[in-house]
Amino acid sequence: LTHADALLEAILWIFHREAGKAEVEKTRLLVKLLQRIGTTLLPPRVAQWRYARGKRVSAELNASLVPGGTTPLEQEEEVEQEPHIPLPLQMEDVVHLLLLNLAHPSTVVRYSASKGLGRICERLPVECADDVVVALLEKMLKGFEEEGNGSILHGCCVALAECARRGVLSVNRLEWATELVVRATQYDLYLTTHLNTSHVRDAACYVCWSLARAYSPSALMPLLPSLATAMILGSLFDREVTCRRASAAAFQENVGRMGGRSIILGIEILTLADYQSVGGRKESYLEVARAVAGLVGADNPYRRSMILHLASVRLRHWDANIRKLASESLENLAH
Repeated sequence: LTHADALLEAILWIFHREAGKAEVEKTRLLVKLLQRIGTTLLPPRVAQWRYARGKRVSAELNASLVPGGTTPLEQEEEVEQEPHIPLPLQMEDVVHLLLLNLAHPSTVVRYSASKGLGRICERLPVECADDVVVALLEKMLKGFEEEGNGSILHGCCVALAECARRGVLSVNRLEWATELVVRATQYDLYLTTHLNTSHVRDAACYVCWSLARAYSPSALMPLLPSLATAMILGSLFDREVTCRRASAAAFQENVGRMGGRSIILGIEILTLADYQSVGGRKESYLEVARAVAGLVGADNPYRRSMILHLASVRLRHWDANIRKLASESLENLAH
């Protein structure tokens, strides 16, 4: 702790001097050192205000599976009032640099900065942690405005997933975060011959997975329809096999954690769009999509979303093969 100030000054000087021109490994190690300094300056324990899902979820799910069963009210645990601890002034520089490195061109640097933000937020007072989350969401919103720069969105999605996984994303911010995450699941741009924005969509699936792991069904219930639709569309129609499988895995986690009745047709879709079936792009577009849309006939709540997505997004895709598959899939769904 006695050397923290000197180390932080040295790191700030290096970042200011090199201004993003440093080697990737050097920047990664600097970011790791920066987050260690941040955690050293804070109390050596996690905050008591963090959202804790608790063991009550098992009782909720068991009651939902029993015909006529009642779901017990969510019992809020009493949280001890934390003593007010003034934050060191250096924390502003630490958080600022970590947020700045979420847009670094290298994935390993963005991942280190995301982990660091999550570790620091779980030790901050609730007001300060909420300010960091708001800054993260605002940065993510600006990332959508800067087309062609998927690094910002990828770093923000990973950081958001780390905050959600640790319970530092407050329930009041879930709706705003969900809107941005759903938008990120469909962020598909062509950058160069061997580069597109699939890493953004993969990170968005990580956020969906983290939300299911960290939050109770009662907290996510109003947001589940939009999340489920986004995950289903991603698992069926994404261009990349890694993103289709990531969406399918996130959907499986949500169905399992939230309960079979929380997501409409969750179990039925899960048996159709699994890890193996969505592995082939053509099979996913033509066979699995038709099977999912055919569940319960015209009453399927996802059928209209699938048709609109194919017509408005996939028919205008930059890949000609996707446009061809989308037209064939639309023909199947129209019958």
